[in-house]
Amino acid sequence: MYNYQIFSELKTKFSERRVAGFFNDLGWKTRQSGRDEYELCSNFAELELCCDGGRLLLRGDVINNSSNISSIINILKQCSISFRLECYGTNHSLIKEFKWRKEQDSSM
Repeated sequence: MYNYQIFSELKTKFSERRVAGFFNDLGWKTRQSGRDEYELCSNFAELELCCDGGRLLLRGDVINNSSNISSIINILKQCSISFRLECYGTNHSLIKEFKWRKEQDSSM
């Protein structure tokens, strides 16, 4: 049962294909589901990575556990991907917002 929804905008020079590859390299199941869309699945999350109007978005459902959100954040940091990530509860209210910027990236 998924209890959290995340929405994240990623700032990176990497393509959505390469970002999906990072998750795949770390044991996630990935599959291209559209021209610019990828499904990223683990035992605790089902995410969609897509390009929308020039923005790279990561969104989806995560099992209720703060360490699971941290795992996703750690992957993005490990891959030097700047991000703003919002975490929502089952009632669609914002629970927490996370931001991280790669040192050389001043655009976030």
